[in-house]
Amino acid sequence: MFWPRSFLLTFLFFVTISEIYAQTYIEIRGGYTRNQLSQDFKSITFEDIEASGGGYVAMVFTYYVNKRLFFKLGSEWVQKRYRLRRVSPFNAVYKQINNHYLQLPVSIGLPLISTKKTRFTLSSGVSGGYWLSSSIKGTIPNAFDTFTTIENEEMVQNFRVSEYSTRNNLDRDNYTRLEFGLLFESDVIYTINSTWSLSIRIGYQHALISQQKKSHDNGSSIVNRTLVMSTGVMYQLH
Repeated sequence: MFWPRSFLLTFLFFVTISEIYAQTYIEIRGGYTRNQLSQDFKSITFEDIEASGGGYVAMVFTYYVNKRLFFKLGSEWVQKRYRLRRVSPFNAVYKQINNHYLQLPVSIGLPLISTKKTRFTLSSGVSGGYWLSSSIKGTIPNAFDTFTTIENEEMVQNFRVSEYSTRNNLDRDNYTRLEFGLLFESDVIYTINSTWSLSIRIGYQHALISQQKKSHDNGSSIVNRTLVMSTGVMYQLH
């Protein structure tokens, strides 16, 4: 693809023209995501949308232009999950949607507080992603497995639920597999020695493109709002 290659070439150009203060790091990160689906509720009127947790793995290049400015370029796998649960009295019926994305974030940032061993930084930027796969697990009422209860002196027939699992084929007529959004991150970086550092990061990803096309499901628009908490090991290139 052209645009990821362009970002990589730009990043390598900055590294080549580094100043005396310039430092370049490569880091491996892993962590946890908490994803919330934002929807206009045109179609979901009897379901609650619940946030759900997932996994996160990334490789990030950080280039310090000087002591006050840095750029970051990354490649990350992000799991964005959420749950749709039917409202009472059907709250035993739910769908757990598990989505996997490959993303290429680019950001610019600055160190706010620096000591001999510790740095606190803030950064913001944009992220382009591709929806790799989607699977659904959940429960549905089983019409062949019923039982009765007494409520207000009346007999009520109830359905037990059955579990199911399926994959979403993400056909292009109904879904948009490309995602673009904004990102905001804060890091605490602890320097072990001249080569290795540890970092803790909290990030927020705000998607701008709906997963669902307007022609699908009565034109409902759905976008991801993802909190990412991760730790990483940083290696300084010499």
